[in-house]
Amino acid sequence: MLTVAVVLMLVAAVLMGAAAKKQPDPARQKTFRRLSLALAIGGLALALVDLTDTIDDHSDNPEEAVGELAR
Repeated sequence: MLTVAVVLMLVAAVLMGAAAKKQPDPARQKTFRRLSLALAIGGLALALVDLTDTIDDHSDNPEEAVGELAR
């Protein structure tokens, strides 16, 4: 479930970045870029948490951890 949240946050970041280019007001462009960056950083942070959590859960069996990450 966390992986889905990560993907959605990164997609939202890309969409916000694209929307920033269409804003005529420079202040709004800056706001959209900052929101896009915040979403991207949040998505990457969640991905890191998911990765470390999976490794901790399956630390006794590395093959199982790799299978879980691939899923």
